[in-house]
Amino acid sequence: MKVLKGIEQRRDIEKSLFANEARSGSDPRKCAKLITWITNGDAPSDMAFATGDGSDVADLTGTARALTLAQIDAAMLAAYTDGGSPNMLLMSPTNKQNFSDLSSGSVASAQLNYTAPRDIAIVGSVSLYLSDFGELAVTIDRQANNSEVYLIDTDYVCIGSLPGRMFSVSDVAATGDATKFALVSEYTLIVKAPKAHAAVIGLSGS
Repeated sequence: MKVLKGIEQRRDIEKSLFANEARSGSDPRKCAKLITWITNGDAPSDMAFATGDGSDVADLTGTARALTLAQIDAAMLAAYTDGGSPNMLLMSPTNKQNFSDLSSGSVASAQLNYTAPRDIAIVGSVSLYLSDFGELAVTIDRQANNSEVYLIDTDYVCIGSLPGRMFSVSDVAATGDATKFALVSEYTLIVKAPKAHAAVIGLSGS
């Protein structure tokens, strides 16, 4: 049960990191979420990125649009111009399907090499995008929002926690024959170099 609850809490933490929420030192404490650290990228004219220090949120109120390769290229260019080198293209399952549908012979090709005979496979997935400024490993996250796609440099982002306070388990008073426990995590998102990353915001999920 403790393992299952730990997995559930990990999923909740992962989901929270995609919220458009600024940091707060008040009670309850809140860490700045991923989108509040990002200033580079591609956005509709009626939306705007946050300041980039986690103190305010992005303006995501506006007209959404469909995902295109041009948007990803613009975001990659913005990050590269500011000295960044993203290596991960992080997106929701819906946007992963949309992204795979964008591929063409001039942009990407799919190759399968089998060492033993097997049934013929139709390849409808793109797992790597080669931009003008580096390779992006396409990564699916089921907790990600359909309204954003992130270009992440994995060397400059991580999760931090207080010593002994990440998935910390302590027993609490039982009720009858039922044993109880508390599972506590105190964490924060550490973005070491905000300009190393970028995002495409204002997506419609189509």
